[in-house]
Amino acid sequence: MAGSVPTLIQWAPGPHPADTLQDKGCTLLALDVFHTDPEKIKAILTAMNFSGPVHLHALQAPSAPYLVAHIQTPNGLKTLPLLHV
Repeated sequence: MAGSVPTLIQWAPGPHPADTLQDKGCTLLALDVFHTDPEKIKAILTAMNFSGPVHLHALQAPSAPYLVAHIQTPNGLKTLPLLHV
C-alpha cells in the first residue's frame, strides 16, 4: 500500500520507546492520505480497528501515493507533505 497504512511493530518487553520521549507540545490534528485505491485503504484501517484523524483522498493512476500531516505545534499549525511514501 506504499506506506499509506500503519506498519505493525512488536516491541520487546519493557518500557515502550515513546515513554522516554519529552513532550514537545505537538499534536497530530489530521493525516491526509492520497492514494489510487482509498477504499482499500479504508478497508484495511477498518479491519485494524484503527481510529484517528485520517482523511482519505482519491488519486488518478498512475499517481504516486503521498501523505500530508497537519500538526499543531507551540509555534502554530504546521503542514508537512510526505511525498512518495
